[in-house]
Order: sequence, then structure tokens, then C-alpha cells
Amino acid sequence: MSMLFTLQQVKLERLESLIEDPSDIFFFLHGPEIYVPKKGFLSRLFAAKEPPPQRPWQAPPEDSLLDLDKNWHILHYLLADCPWDGPLPQATLLSGGIQLGDIDVGYGPARALRTADIEAFLSFLNDLKADEFGANVSQSDFDQNEIYCSANWQVEDGKLLWTYVDALKNFLREAVEKSKGIILYIY
Repeated sequence: MSMLFTLQQVKLERLESLIEDPSDIFFFLHGPEIYVPKKGFLSRLFAAKEPPPQRPWQAPPEDSLLDLDKNWHILHYLLADCPWDGPLPQATLLSGGIQLGDIDVGYGPARALRTADIEAFLSFLNDLKADEFGANVSQSDFDQNEIYCSANWQVEDGKLLWTYVDALKNFLREAVEKSKGIILYIY
């Protein structure tokens, strides 16, 4: 099973309410926590009680999501020069923002980025140069640091990964322009 990384734009009011009380973060991101199948004839006949009704949930619009797919760890490593943490704003993907409780939303808790976090990360990304991105790392760097999904790294892969950096910059810029926060999570 793959580990995928998603960024989701969210209204600032909703972001603040999730920071204040993160107990609803799983439902917010994924919808109903428990699937309750329709009861068959015998189940209806012998059932003791009805399950509680499910709350309505609507999937977020596609334009409010950015999927970094399996490239998230390589991107983090190239940006922060560190496998799991690092200085901010470079390490924003894996270390930035505010952890939203201890609720596992796939592979650990989600995190929230407020406007100041987004602007700092965007400023850092804007200072990067496409022709230098990933040029100073080798496959052995990835192997030594156990970077997820980094097999067969070639310097040319930095050019491909730069498309994710461009998408990330556009996504962050749009969030700032629309006065939205961002939730980061791995599932």
C-alpha cells in the first residue's frame, strides 16, 4: 500500500475550529468513519436497534486539493536537506504548521498551516532555481537516509520533481489569495 501526501485548502474559520478541537479531523478529511451496510431481511427482522444515522459529508472540490503522490518524501528531502524534519520553512511539508490532535488520518496526524506558515514556505520556494533542484544529491544519499520511493534516482529526476514544486507554489499562492489555510496529511 502506498503512502500518499495531500494538501487541502480550507476556509480559515474551519481551520481554526479544527485547531481548537481536532476531534472531527478524520470525518472532515475522509467522510464517515464507519461504513454501515444496508440491512438484509433477517438483520431487519432480528436486529435489536438501528445504527445511528450517518452525518452528511461532501468530498472537497478537486481544485482545493494538491496530491504530491509518492513524491512527498523526496521533495521534503530535497527542500529541507534532512530526512524527517529540518529547519522551517524548508521542512514545512513534514514539520510545519500545527498538529491537529493525535488522530491518525492515514499515516499519523494531520497538520494545519495558517497564512503566515503558507507565506513563509511560498517565499522559500520562490527563491529556488529549477536548474539546481536535485542536482546535488545522489542515489546513495537517498539510500543512506531511507527516503521513501526514491529508487533509481537520476539527476534528470529533479526536473520532473520541479513540476511538483511549481504546482506547490501555485497551490500555496492560490490559498493566500483566497484567504484559506491548508491541511497536510499522509494517507
